[in-house]
Amino acid sequence: MAGDTKNKTTLGDLSINYSRKDNMENFIEDNIDHINNHIGCFSNEACKSAGLTFDSTDIKIFLHKKFVTELGDDASLKDRLWAEFETRKFAKTKIKEIAISQGFYFKDLEELFEKDIFVQLAAEDTQKLSKSFVSQMLASKEFSKEKLRYYMSIITPIVEKSLYLALKNGFSTNLNDMESGLMTANAGDSAQFLFLARAILAGYNCSNVDVRSSRYDAVIDKGGKLFRVQIKGISGDKISIKDRDRGGRGIDSKNKHNKGKRITSEDCELYVAVDRQTGICYIIPTSHIDTWDKEEKAVKYLTDYKENWEAIDKL
Repeated sequence: MAGDTKNKTTLGDLSINYSRKDNMENFIEDNIDHINNHIGCFSNEACKSAGLTFDSTDIKIFLHKKFVTELGDDASLKDRLWAEFETRKFAKTKIKEIAISQGFYFKDLEELFEKDIFVQLAAEDTQKLSKSFVSQMLASKEFSKEKLRYYMSIITPIVEKSLYLALKNGFSTNLNDMESGLMTANAGDSAQFLFLARAILAGYNCSNVDVRSSRYDAVIDKGGKLFRVQIKGISGDKISIKDRDRGGRGIDSKNKHNKGKRITSEDCELYVAVDRQTGICYIIPTSHIDTWDKEEKAVKYLTDYKENWEAIDKL
């Protein structure tokens, strides 16, 4: 449950109700609309300046626990939330409205709806669906019955495995309902180890780098030469080409030393973005990044670099 605002609004710009600021639960109730629309404004620094003893992290943890508790105590709540979503024609942009009206945080509600969808899809017969998909995919090919049967026998098993994963919404995440800050850190580690496993499986001699202050996360031994690799996890449709700003309690996010730096060939030879849902790797030589727009902070999925293992052989 990371920060969810892109604008530069500050806490002072919002019409905050401070009348019950000494009690976090009451304060959240009074300002649930601002919390859902401008959670990024409730930074530790901004909240301290406003005389609050809690910040966005505390608020999100409280709202998450409240959401889970109310779902457990009220068996009909989930059905009512779905019914309310239906009245809004299942428009994703309306989830915030529902969350505000119910006193929840919209990210928790989004997650509930998504999980429910995939629980329903998981009941599908993946073997039957896979055969149907492969059959349709090969329908335009002028194959003999024997050749078609052979192709089906080769392609269908891997399609079934992939479809099973897709209907599970990718790899399982946070099954133990871990606190968001810890989960974010662990998710970063998971991307690193996903790449290491993929690289080893692909036949490369690859090792982890444990020093967190290093500008690279792994090394690949190719022909006796070591090449540095920086690894980041992604879950959306963008690949960041700069480090994240350092944040959290006690960290001055405005200090230039805590600002994320652009990834360059001075840091490493390869930059790898790992899709945490599927394990797909976008393998980008940093010499290429050096030639891109210097002001660019993130790029859309780069098809040319998707599963680009050949890049390692060209180093």
